[in-house]
Amino acid sequence: MAASTTVVNNSGVDKVFQYTYAGTQRSITVADGTTLEGLRDAINSDASNPGVTATILNDGTNYRLVLTGNDTGSAKTITIDAGTTLDGTGSTVDFRAATFTESQAAQDAKFRVDGVDITRSSNSITDVITGVTFTLKKEISSGSVTLSVTNDTDTIKGKVDSFVSAYNNLVSYVSSQSTYNTTTHTGGPLFGDSTSKGVINRLRGIVTSMVDGLPEDMRVLAQIGISTNKDGTLSANTTTLTDKLSTSLDKVANLFTTATSGVANQIYDYIDNVTDFVDGTVTVKTGGLSSSAKEISDKITALQDKLVITERNLRTRFANLESFLRGLTSQGAFLTNQITIWGKNN
Repeated sequence: MAASTTVVNNSGVDKVFQYTYAGTQRSITVADGTTLEGLRDAINSDASNPGVTATILNDGTNYRLVLTGNDTGSAKTITIDAGTTLDGTGSTVDFRAATFTESQAAQDAKFRVDGVDITRSSNSITDVITGVTFTLKKEISSGSVTLSVTNDTDTIKGKVDSFVSAYNNLVSYVSSQSTYNTTTHTGGPLFGDSTSKGVINRLRGIVTSMVDGLPEDMRVLAQIGISTNKDGTLSANTTTLTDKLSTSLDKVANLFTTATSGVANQIYDYIDNVTDFVDGTVTVKTGGLSSSAKEISDKITALQDKLVITERNLRTRFANLESFLRGLTSQGAFLTNQITIWGKNN
């Protein structure tokens, strides 16, 4: 087009721009008076757009409509379909397939690992070697690239540190909520609560216990630098932990992940049981507290109803008493008057 504002449909009626991307066909309604910019916007704002971005490119002389697939792989092809009625007739611009040029064909990534040819739809590949991600940067016409794969001990150490931090946060939280203020004589929300205390004791037992089936030099967390403090929290010795991760990574992994007795497995299974929605310890405790709270609420309601009745009865009795006293006062006045009269007559 001569300009991005050039009208592409001046026919007086709606026209259609139809394309298919990766097997999904879309028909875009192009209203009368639509410009090149309007067509671009209609494609991009289509609620069912399958993954195509329309842009306008100025090549220095003309303005071109460019369609780009947002995904990679040979299956992500774009075709302009026969349903396109912007055909260059009736005051329209021709947007049929013949007027488009494919500047980049959809294709897969092809590479070779240890002499084996591999094809994938993306330049980021995670399923060739377990635990290894290939990110293909550029094509090489000859030769090869040698990759050295090493253990990411820094990331692993970060995960261990996160475990220690999460454990300490739980211990500190329960501890802070279980205090008793001797001045105000009030306890925290978890003061005297056996459930939270039991959870902490069980977790402490797991992190300090030996893992079955492992060698003597790698059976407890303390042997990789994770020790227990007097307040029940954990501390990680960075030097020891880094050394063990560098020299005995498999043993460290076994310490956490050995079936059944591994520290991480034990904690995961225990927490899963504790928080079970049906019969977990926390669920049962919460249900018990809710039941107790309802019973107390019911008792309060019953006592309030009883107080209302008692108040009503007392008001009635007081009113009766006042009426009785008024009667006595009247009788007293009458008798006093009679006595006075009798005294005068005598």
